[in-house]
This record gives sequence, structure tokens and C-alpha cells, in this order.
Amino acid sequence: MVVSRSYVETRGNGPDVVMLHGVPEDPGDLARLAASMAGFRTHVVHAPGYGRSADVPADGLAIRPIAEALRGRGVATAHWVGMSGGFYRALALVKDAGFGASSFVGIGPAIDFSPEKRAAMEGFAAALEQGADVGDAALQTLYSPSFLRDRPDVGARFLDLLAGVSTTVLPGELRAFAAAPNLGDWLCASGVPTVLRVGAGDQAGLHDGFERLAATPHVSLEWVPRAGHMLLDEDFDDTAESVRRALA
Repeated sequence: MVVSRSYVETRGNGPDVVMLHGVPEDPGDLARLAASMAGFRTHVVHAPGYGRSADVPADGLAIRPIAEALRGRGVATAHWVGMSGGFYRALALVKDAGFGASSFVGIGPAIDFSPEKRAAMEGFAAALEQGADVGDAALQTLYSPSFLRDRPDVGARFLDLLAGVSTTVLPGELRAFAAAPNLGDWLCASGVPTVLRVGAGDQAGLHDGFERLAATPHVSLEWVPRAGHMLLDEDFDDTAESVRRALA
């Protein structure tokens, strides 16, 4: 079987760092982060349906096409940085696709899904397929109210992104995550140095059990006061510095 490859944006020289965007999220958010990572060879993944992989057929979690693309770039062992669902993909790529991990950094990370969160993702996928207007609900879930008031341009940009993936890509992704196994126990057993950075006002409902994970010696938890889920919008400078510290 020929596996369609996702596009991977590679720059720089040094140890490999793989960066995976959220669901949904513009890969450009991670490209901006990659540009601040001097001394590393960064690989920003454009998952099927997003960015320069817009024409690659959607494939749920898309582990196989992403793995194929990364191997094509010569990646074997890397630091893994993931935003939201991109962090889950990072864990799955190491657990199931044979990559090595020097460290993990999760930004608003998805790791475990409660039954309620799984049901919510299924319901959101169904609403998208039925053409429901979910934009305002998505904004309120992903951003803090004060940030949306101060930066309506970011909210408008997100709504444009959502419109582009709402029927062709996102429903399948959400259903794949809703059916995916929890990876918290695997992360705890992995021994890989891990930083989890989470907005204190995150309403996405992905942070159940973070305190349990942070009780593991190799896992550190960073709470960002007043911020919502989308830390690369709300807290870029400090989050970029946190990533650089984790990779040092």
C-alpha cells in the first residue's frame, strides 16, 4: 500500500525537534515557534487537511502518513512538541510508530479522554456534519474571554480556519480521538522527560488527571495564569521560552 505523506516543514541544524499542531490549528502557529528554536533542526508537521497538506486525504489520527513523512526527513529520535491533539499524536508516534524520544513538551496537551469528553467530541463531530454553527462555542472553549475581547482578529482567524476544515477533516479527526486509547499510563511508564504547559482557564476539558501525571518524577506541570487553551496565541513568548528550557 502506498501511504500518502503529510508535508513537513524542516529548517535549521542540530538535534531533531518534531512539532505537531492542534485539532484544529494552523500549522503556521508551530512554524512561528520553530523559528525561535535556534540550534535545532525543527520539523513542523502539516497534518492531512491542513496547511500544505490540504490536499492529502484525511485519515483520522493520521499516524501512518505523518510517520512516513518524518522518516522521509531522516527523523529517528527527536524532541516532540505538540499542541493539544498534536501532543497526543506525538505520544502515539513514539509508542506505536517506532520513533525514539529525547523529551516531550505538551502545550494544552491531550493525553487522556474522559467518557464525557469522548461523548462531547462525537457530538461536536455530528454537529459539524449537520452544518451547525459551532464557531462561537469553539471560541469560548479555546480562548479566555479577556483575550477574545482584546484580540478579535485572532478569533476571526480561527473561525476562518474552522470553516475550512469543519466538514472535510475535523469530524473524522474528532471521532478518531474519541475512540483512541488513553496514553497517560504509557507516558508515566515511559521515563521520557516531559513538560506539560496548561492555561489555568483552559475550558477544552483535556486536562483531567494532569496532577496524577505530574506526580511522576519525569513529568513537570506548568500552569499559566488566566490563559485559555490556545497558548501559542495567548502566551506565545513565555511558552516559547518554556519549550526552549525543556529542550536544553
